[in-house]
Amino acid sequence: KINKPLLDIIISIFNDKGSEKLCIPPPLSEAPEIPRFNPHDPSYTQIEKAYMKREGVKAKKKVAEMHSLRMDALYKLSIANHMRDEIFWFPHNMDFRGRTYPQPPYFNHLGSDVTRALLVFAEGRPLGPKGLDWLKIHLVNLTGLKKRSSLAGRLEYAESIMEDVLDSADHPLDGRKWWMNADEPWQALGCCMEIANASRSPDHTKFVSYYPVHQ
Repeated sequence: KINKPLLDIIISIFNDKGSEKLCIPPPLSEAPEIPRFNPHDPSYTQIEKAYMKREGVKAKKKVAEMHSLRMDALYKLSIANHMRDEIFWFPHNMDFRGRTYPQPPYFNHLGSDVTRALLVFAEGRPLGPKGLDWLKIHLVNLTGLKKRSSLAGRLEYAESIMEDVLDSADHPLDGRKWWMNADEPWQALGCCMEIANASRSPDHTKFVSYYPVHQ
């Protein structure tokens, strides 16, 4: 199913001006202006004409790329928004090696950080005695900061940054914004929210989690 709180945050940034840092493409209003000039104007030298022509080609390419990325993001967010209250399945194909690939090409769990972050399991499971620790280890993995550390080291690091994690969950856009510097920022934010909800529940071992953890 769709992670609705996260979807609402992503849509708000998309409708504002996007964010290149967070992989939300900006609208064409933020595109560079394409320079216009008359190539027959004698006041320009040949070198100036060549330079302006080159700049014009570069600007047109950038505008085309921005339009393409914006429409791709709009399409994926439209699918997510359409399915926000639904439970859905991904039919898969299997190739001759036994590898499986989801059939829906635009929105699936093998996509970018944004699309992965928007997807959670429809059936939850209680975290149990070790579940919260695995959520914390998963969060550290998403930051990309402790690739050489042991699991115990990653867990220890997670405990040391809990203030930033809870701040990210409570104030994603107007707090310290710790989550924005992770390798996979949107998945990290979703994980921060899940950790915050679990750690604040009366008994985290009985907290029902829908969040996918990579092991």
